[in-house]
Amino acid sequence: MPPIYFHFLAIGFSSFAYNAPLSNLLLYQAFHMHLYLYHQLITAQYKRPWGEYVLKVGRLLVKINRICAWMLLIFMIIFLISGYAWWNGTLLTLQQARHMHTELDLYLVFFFLVHVLISIRFAMARWRVGHEQVVNLLLIGIGILSFLFVLSIR
Repeated sequence: MPPIYFHFLAIGFSSFAYNAPLSNLLLYQAFHMHLYLYHQLITAQYKRPWGEYVLKVGRLLVKINRICAWMLLIFMIIFLISGYAWWNGTLLTLQQARHMHTELDLYLVFFFLVHVLISIRFAMARWRVGHEQVVNLLLIGIGILSFLFVLSIR
């Protein structure tokens, strides 16, 4: 018998009363062995030899995404305050407001692109759209081209 079967026997004997009929115990063991093998067959399809590396990259991307979201919030507040100050001439001097409003937009676009592209990558992975490497390269290319387009406008 395989060693895992002994594991299920130990679980079965500990969970059943000692006076349970042997036929019930064998059915119990067969059912759990079937579930275990089915679980192993299903999860074997999705396991990758570099699974831990993929997990670490995913966690890193989540952290980067959250940092970008917070930076977006900060820059949007600064952008709104500087635009209001530029329009009304209050809170900041006119030159400070114009400088902040026109120079911080690149940072705003950068953090926006990073945040949106990482979120799109996660959404496409959830929906299982496309091959992972192709999607990553496509999103990186879209991000670089978009940022270069914004730089060319400026």
